[in-house]
Amino acid sequence: MRTSALAFVAGSTIAAAAIAAGPQLPGMPATPRASDANYVKSGNFADGGVVFSDNFDAYAVGGGIIGQNNWIGWDLVGLDHVVSNAQSTSAPNSLHYGIDEADVVQDFFNQGAVIDAGVVTVSVMTYIPNNAIGESAVIMLNTYDGNTATHVWSMQTPFAALLGLVGGGFAGGTYNQHELDLQQPIMYDAWVEYKVVIDLDNNTLVDTYGGLSLGTRNDGSPSWWVGAGNPMATAQAVPKIECLDMYMTSGVGAGSAVTGGYFDDLSITVDGGGCYADCDGSGALNIFDYICFGNEYAAGNAYADCDGSGSLNIFDYICFGNEYAAGCP
Repeated sequence: MRTSALAFVAGSTIAAAAIAAGPQLPGMPATPRASDANYVKSGNFADGGVVFSDNFDAYAVGGGIIGQNNWIGWDLVGLDHVVSNAQSTSAPNSLHYGIDEADVVQDFFNQGAVIDAGVVTVSVMTYIPNNAIGESAVIMLNTYDGNTATHVWSMQTPFAALLGLVGGGFAGGTYNQHELDLQQPIMYDAWVEYKVVIDLDNNTLVDTYGGLSLGTRNDGSPSWWVGAGNPMATAQAVPKIECLDMYMTSGVGAGSAVTGGYFDDLSITVDGGGCYADCDGSGALNIFDYICFGNEYAAGNAYADCDGSGSLNIFDYICFGNEYAAGCP
């Protein structure tokens, strides 16, 4: 029953051969996927998946990133950062924020990515030399439409090189009301992970620098998109992530070259708590999950790359069969 349905839906000899080969080929792991969290289906990240990642190694050294890998300037006019091979955690390149007022974003809203559920983890490696000046920031917005009409910030974590501090809002205090209340000393001349974990279902966030807590909001709430005293807690605020913004300011003058720091190995992932084999999200495993997988495969969607090889082939059908046989937690 399962064999004929899958072969019929996929409409290919590959599908038929995959099922005819049995649930597992000799030498293949029974469960080749790293985790059920690491998948995505049809652009909606509620089920989990890798939303975005960049190690900046695919760009030309000395050039920018705007116009590549969906990077754009803030409101389409922000200045670009510079790709560098002077420092990196994953050789050869990293992103050098050495231009005053450079401001680049990933606009998930206009990319059609839906990030509105699950636990989202944002991780980026940071390197700040001891002669750096100015402040860089990792910023995330719950509402962003690519123009100044609709911007609602949830988080803005500065790396204030001259002050020697991470967190706590910008030195001028402009964004303090919707920032976190603790600061940690910058670890100069070393690669240090900045990580924020956002639970969109429970409206919380926790972030760390080098494993050290940056606390809760200055208004006392740990919320992602709402908080008493948060000037951005408007009717527009929603439990979503629509934009990642990487900003640098020094006061030297927009477009001026300055001594800044570096970002590398940026990733945004979602643990939707789902089960990979439950393709149709019904909560039960049955023939419709095979039909769903066949449709995903035919559409060429990333979800169908079950074995994570980067290409769709017979082994993805075998992998899906193994996942189905293993069941859901």
